[in-house]
Amino acid sequence: MCKQPLEGIYIQIVSVLTVTLRVFEIEEFECTNGSFGYDCTGICPKTCSDQCNKETGQCTCKTGFWGTYCNQTCSTLCKDTLCDPNSGVCVDCILGQYGLNCTDQCSLGCQDTCNKTSGFCNCKKGYYSANCSLQCSENCKNRDCLQESGICASCVQEKFGNFCKKKTVLVIVAIIVNKIRVYVQAVQKENTICTVITVVPKTVKVKSVIETQENVVNVKLDSWEISV
Repeated sequence: MCKQPLEGIYIQIVSVLTVTLRVFEIEEFECTNGSFGYDCTGICPKTCSDQCNKETGQCTCKTGFWGTYCNQTCSTLCKDTLCDPNSGVCVDCILGQYGLNCTDQCSLGCQDTCNKTSGFCNCKKGYYSANCSLQCSENCKNRDCLQESGICASCVQEKFGNFCKKKTVLVIVAIIVNKIRVYVQAVQKENTICTVITVVPKTVKVKSVIETQENVVNVKLDSWEISV
């Protein structure tokens, strides 16, 4: 039933039973392209890719826009400014960004770009961890370490251990003294590999003598002081 009285041209039919029937000519109008609404006063948004719905004004959005009436702009962090037309979530991220709406930044240690969901990446030299946010130890030779653990590939001089934090140890073995020079024979211990080396110290202080031979004295280094 009509909610309001009809107006216009009509034919009135009156029966013998005093029942009156009015017959109206009803025309249905449609909005022209580019407009919508009850009286066609609504204007379709320019961000619609084609004609909007002539009743609701809803439409398919052009690239870079989203929302019921395509009046929302996709984030500039979206690759090619392309986002979901309903939610506005980026389809893909620009280089260097990741996350639900590309708001997170890839680590500086990432070689190129990172996974758009997790932020994981392949590391530049000198970085490690899943997202390359940690730096290899400065004691790693050439700052080269394993991405998974940060263990150094090799160490700089006088350092050893997985992360090259331990110092090389000199274990004094014996002192040989003659009339000409003083020699210190020592074991250089590094990564459990021992190398015998000989150095010439400037000063030596010895506590006890073990044995004496002609022109040679072998001593035990119970208490000593060496500067090289």
